[in-house]
Formats: sequence, C-alpha cells, structure tokens
Amino acid sequence: MAGAGVTQQVQQRVQDGIAVLTLGRPPGNALVPALRADLLAALQTALADPGIRAVVLHGAGSGFCAGLDLNEFGDDEGGPRLPLNDLFATIEDAPKPVVAALHGAALGAGVELALAAHARVAQRGTRISMPEVTLGLIPGGGATQRLPRLAGAQASLELMLSGRAVEVTDPRLAPVFARITEDDPRPAARELAASLADGAAWTRTRDVTRGLSDPAAFQAAVGNVAARMRAGGSAEADILACVEAAQLLPFEQGLIFEQSRHDARLALPETRAIRHAFTAERRAASLPKTAAGDVPVIRTVAVTGTGPRLAGLAALCLASDMDVMLLTATPKQAAGVRHSLQAALAEAVEAGRMDPGARDDQLARLLTLEGPGGLARADLVLDTGTPGFERPMALPSSLIWGLLDDATDGPGRAREAGAAGRLLRLRLPT
Repeated sequence: MAGAGVTQQVQQRVQDGIAVLTLGRPPGNALVPALRADLLAALQTALADPGIRAVVLHGAGSGFCAGLDLNEFGDDEGGPRLPLNDLFATIEDAPKPVVAALHGAALGAGVELALAAHARVAQRGTRISMPEVTLGLIPGGGATQRLPRLAGAQASLELMLSGRAVEVTDPRLAPVFARITEDDPRPAARELAASLADGAAWTRTRDVTRGLSDPAAFQAAVGNVAARMRAGGSAEADILACVEAAQLLPFEQGLIFEQSRHDARLALPETRAIRHAFTAERRAASLPKTAAGDVPVIRTVAVTGTGPRLAGLAALCLASDMDVMLLTATPKQAAGVRHSLQAALAEAVEAGRMDPGARDDQLARLLTLEGPGGLARADLVLDTGTPGFERPMALPSSLIWGLLDDATDGPGRAREAGAAGRLLRLRLPT
C-alpha cells in the first residue's frame, strides 16, 4: 500500500507501512520553529496511525538538515518556540521505530535530530559537524548526552570541540551509523525500519551503554582534554563538562545540565557579538555585488546606539578591514561593547580561528567617540536609533547615514542629526 500526505514543510509518503517524513524547507532544511512544529505534527499523526509501523526521517534537496537558524536567537525572539528536546523526546520515546536517513550534510541540531532516532543510515560522502563551538556556543539538543552513549567520550569530544565536518565513514563514527549506502539511503532505511518493527525490538539512544561501557577509558579521555584546555568559562570547557555529565548523571539530569550551560552561553555578550557578526557576514555575502565605481568606497564606519547589535555591527565592519568609530549614550556602554568584542576575538584566537596579529589589528581600528562631532569623519553611519542629538551636525555631502531602527522617525532623525538628503532607512534581512 502506498500513499502520500503533506503538511506545510514536511512531506509524507507511506509504503508497505513505512512512513517516510521528508523535511522540505530549502535550501538546507533548517529546523526553524515552523518546520519543527510541522515535523512534530507529522510524527504524532504517523505514530497514531495503526497502518504505519515505522517512520523514516529524510531531508529534501542536497542535504539532510542544516540545524537551527541563528536568526531564531535574536534579541527579541525569546529563543526557540518549540524546544528541541521536546521534539527529540517525541522521536526517541516513539512506540514505533524511527530511522534517520542522511545524505549530503547534517549540521548541529540536524545531527541531534538523527541522534534522537533509534537508528541511522547514511549515504557514503555524507558529512556531519557540530559547529556550535565556533560561535561560542555548545549543543542544545542533547548531543553531549546521546553521542557519548553511542561513540564514547574521545570521539564525541573530538567532533564537538573542533567544529569541523567529518565524513560518516570516519571510523570514530562507526557506532553511530547502522548502515552506509552507496546511493539514496531511503531504501536501506525503510528496510531497517521494517526489520526493527517486525522484531518489535529497538533501543532508544538514551538507553545505549556501549560508549559508557569502559568508565576508565571515558574518564581518561575527559582528563586528557581537560589537561590541555585553558581555564573554565569557554565554550570548550562547557562542552567538556557536559560530556563528562553523560557518564556521571542520569540522562534527564544530563539534558538539564546541558540546557542550562547552553542557555547561559547564549546570553553572554561576547557570544551575542559572535552570533551577530556571523549572521551579518552571511547576509552580506548574499547581497548582489555592484560594479566598481558605482558606489563610494567605505573606509570608516561610525556605529551609534545601544544594545548587543552594536558589537555585532562593529565586528562585521572590523572583519571587513574598515575602521570603526563607536558612539554610545554613555562611556560605560562603549566600554561594554569593547569588552564584548575583546572577549569574542580572544575566544576566536584560543579556538585557532584567528591569529593574535589579526585580533590586535582589529582592536586598534576600533575608536570610541566622546561626542557626535566625530561622526563627520565617517564615510558611513550605522544608526540604531539612540542616542539623540541636541543640534544638527555639519556632515560632508559624501557621508551616508543608515538608520537601522524601524521605530525612529526617519525625517525627524535626519533633521536632528543634520543628515537631510543623505539618510537611508536600512533593514537587515531576517
């Protein structure tokens, strides 16, 4: 028997009692809230259907799942609306076997989605990575608890602390994947799912003990990494503590421990700065390029306002070899932005993503303005709406004033700043 169904972002096809649920949000099938809600609804429907005896999870297009969209962690978003662990618990606790079929790439929460399944099949050449550490974060969907149960501490730490992609054929991942296929992994995943259903026997990842079976080796791996690690407070130190917790704590307590460390890192100013800079760089790379000579060269950018966006904007401009002038409402706020940038750059150096010379060069190009008069030396002003200006300034005709705050009256701001005729309302894409 075959049939097809669809939610907004999840397609379902049922064949011989096996439901294949395909994530359909191009280009990367990122687990945005809408996709998570659709996947949860599709899972619940399939698990309640007596004609379905097993489920296969698959990704449309060129890859399995690109993880979370960083825009979800914006300052006003309140974090994920459907917690990852709620979705993953539904998969892991399902009364029918769930098999993940991977191809292309799986990143971050996409890997965690696969780990929550009862078994995994992957096409040869598929690459997985846990890149959270490169953003000053740690996994937040159970990877620090599930992966060590499957593959042990050494392999788990190597994957999560490096942030680098590895192929599924890597020997360290052998305990993670039940089968590696040369072609489309779905037929093998359906076959495996049917076999598990027929045998009425499958194991939740949380109940796997293979990776924990040698406590001495587990602790030796943790100790070896700890001996080479810098002082606590880094994302790497939090990952190490969470992996160790996989051996020391019951699974549910381990998840809570991981979530608390993840949420704490998410709120750090330096982590927000890294995240804003990363998303800004990605957005800038997607903008169409203009021909040489069409626009003036931007060498100096003034960033004015308050809030965590300032550090991200400044980081993006510094990384693009521009000089940055910072104007905030108070010297304390300016010092906070500089501190966030220093912490983010220090972490990049410690993680090997930047050399000390590049860090020092960027910090040397960050200047703090004591008053608005210095804005006249900029080629571009990025204005988040605060602080206000007591009197209009004498600005050169070549200066571009970009207003990033939707709530601020544009014409009024132009008059207040002396930027009439050169103010543009800008909006960063979300």
